[in-house]
Amino acid sequence: FGLKGEHGHSNRIFSLKFDSSDPNILASAGWDNTIQIWDCRQERSVRTIYGPHLCGDSLDISDDNILAGSWKPTEQLQIYSLSTGQLVRTIDWSSSYLSKQEPLMVYAAQYSKPTNSEFLAAGGSGANEARVFDINNKYGLVGTVTGLARGVFTLDFAPNGRRLSVAGGDATIRIIDIVSREEWELERPGNAQ
Repeated sequence: FGLKGEHGHSNRIFSLKFDSSDPNILASAGWDNTIQIWDCRQERSVRTIYGPHLCGDSLDISDDNILAGSWKPTEQLQIYSLSTGQLVRTIDWSSSYLSKQEPLMVYAAQYSKPTNSEFLAAGGSGANEARVFDINNKYGLVGTVTGLARGVFTLDFAPNGRRLSVAGGDATIRIIDIVSREEWELERPGNAQ
């Protein structure tokens, strides 16, 4: 099913992910404003989700949820049901903390590891920042990496899901440890016991 055909993409594909619970199911997305759900046994797209415009590795799957990070000024982060294709949630990404006029256009998005994800992260250009959201706290904002000179083009969670790497146009890799407020109070300088 590698050829353009009746079912599938009509333009460049920028991201694809296998469903970790079923090695026959694969999702892909790109410039054609669709997410295609593929079943390797049928060698074709079995479902199309319309809307997301992906320009980087900003597609991920966790349980029945598909995370899509779009390169557009609104509705940049959305979650869809893998089983139904329906929109489940749009995650609010209001304007940048430092650049009030510039919206963020997402290039990278990912769920934390392992498969029972606790966080999701996304980053991009325009506002040149990355954010981490807490899935178990109604997708509340955990933290922001902001003030970057250039966009964020890639990110990845460590296997334990509590460390995030962020990199992009400024040729710098940033490592962020995700800790609770209580852990931070114990670890920050001047508070060692």
